[in-house]
Amino acid sequence: MSKVKKKEKKQQEKQTKKFEGRLADVIAEDSIILNLTANDKEGVIRELVEHLAKTGRLKKKDVEEVVERVLEREKGGSTGIGNGVAIPHIKQYEGVKEMVGVLGCKSVGIDFKAIDGAPCHLIFLLLTPEEQTEEHLKILRKIALLARDAELCAYLRTVNDGKKIRDILISIDSSS
Repeated sequence: MSKVKKKEKKQQEKQTKKFEGRLADVIAEDSIILNLTANDKEGVIRELVEHLAKTGRLKKKDVEEVVERVLEREKGGSTGIGNGVAIPHIKQYEGVKEMVGVLGCKSVGIDFKAIDGAPCHLIFLLLTPEEQTEEHLKILRKIALLARDAELCAYLRTVNDGKKIRDILISIDSSS
């Protein structure tokens, strides 16, 4: 089999691979930012989107469009879901072939107009292509499940190790 055929076959297998709905598949270890530097919602969103571009999960040319679309989505209703967690996101985004995400942590919370009025310390940003609407909802549910556990959210704010946070995401995947 030629190299081109092997490459095409691999791409086909990747495209037909069933999405397992795991947080750990969407949030890679290098997609966890322990100390966000921005001090407001727009700055945090920009920092998260730029990180996706820096890690190769988003094209650099798409950064401004994504920031604008996420901010526009925020105008439609807050993504601050309580216990210090926010999930800014875009679904039906044609700039990615599969769902990608990044988790930003901030010891001093950011005002995301959360439903409980509390500042957000754990910000999960998600970008999802049109074909993965169902998968998008699965991941949102898992993050919402995490957000319901106030003790876990408080603990995650104190963790200074991306691998440890990712291990917790993997354990959430295993238990749900």
